[in-house]
Parts: sequence; structure tokens; C-alpha cells
Amino acid sequence: MIVKTDAIVLRGRKQGDTSKLATLYTRNFGKIDVIAKGAREQKSKFKGALEMFAYSYVVLYKSERPDALHLLSDAGLHEPNLGILRSLERIETATNIVELVLRSMHDEEANQELFELLVSTLDAIAKWEALDARAVQFRFYLTFAKLMGFEVDLGPAQKLSSRGLALLRSIEQSTAEASGISEADFKQLAYFFQSYFADHLPGVNARSMKSAGVFAQL
Repeated sequence: MIVKTDAIVLRGRKQGDTSKLATLYTRNFGKIDVIAKGAREQKSKFKGALEMFAYSYVVLYKSERPDALHLLSDAGLHEPNLGILRSLERIETATNIVELVLRSMHDEEANQELFELLVSTLDAIAKWEALDARAVQFRFYLTFAKLMGFEVDLGPAQKLSSRGLALLRSIEQSTAEASGISEADFKQLAYFFQSYFADHLPGVNARSMKSAGVFAQL
């Protein structure tokens, strides 16, 4: 069956001399694996549509078998999100977000709200100053938890300092500024979410949320 859908590129790796394997999070089918034959040739029709963090449209021959590798027929860019590649901070932030989706979502488990959240978050990281990406990352985590059904309670019972709780509340309300999130604040909140997701998601642990080399696989 030939289908067309929008997709975010979560991961990619070489296959043979000219092809490429990619994991996509799609609007209509959730997380899927595809093979793009000839994608690494100089005159490839896929161009930048399979680069890390790209927001693309894809046309594929979709297999009905579960966990199948689908054959990509065509692809084109909506937005390359090249701004993410302008700093290590942006790359790390985007990689953390992509890694969470990779580890936590089952194959072909569509969630259009999550797809839209992923699109808007990567767009924000690409366009904002590098340090602003920190607030974007934690805002994604808060919204992701809510969409998955285990919303973070920002009441005083949480294992966070009063400053950490205040920062998360301002991040949730989109009022946090990058200058207000120090390195110590960032480490505290990152550790909190590592533990929180490890407690709620079977496929996630604290180690897997420490940028497990997704970007380096390309």
C-alpha cells in the first residue's frame, strides 16, 4: 500500500554503499523504520529530507506486517531545522528530545498531538538562541508527560527545591527566560526528569536519557 505522511527524522544510518535506514516519527503512523535506496548517492531524490531533525513529507510502500521495514519511494522537506546544528547546546537539546521519543514510543503508535509537539519544539530550538533551548526542552518534557497520561504534579510534594519548582511552573507558563536557568538549575531539572520518566516509561532509564549518541549515528 502506497501512503503519504509528514515525518520527523529521529535517527538514520548507512545501509550498503548507497542506501540509508531511517527511523521516522510520522503524523499518521507513529514511529516507523524505512529504507531509502540510493539516498546517499550524489543526485539522490531525497536530498536533505532524511537528515537528522528534518521535518519532511514522505511517500512509502507500507507493509502490513508488524515491525516491518518500509520502502521509501519519495520524500521532500517542509523544514530542514538547520538552526539546530549551529551549536552543541542546540544539538544536545534536540537529541535529548528525540531520544525520549525513540525510547518511549512503540512502533506504529500514532499520536498526532505528540507529532505536532515534536514539530513545534524542534522548530523552536532551531530558531531560538542556544540557551533558550533549555526552557524548550523542559517544556517539551512537561507536555509530553501530560500527553502520555502521567502529568507532572508541580505541587510542593515533588522532590525538587523551591527554586526548581518555581522554574518548572514558569516554564510551563512560557514565562521562563534562559538567563534564569543556571547550570545548577539545569542539572537539577534534568536529573528530576530522568528519574521521573524512568519511573513511568518501561523503555526509558536514566542512562538512556543522557544523549545516547543518536546524532553521532548519522
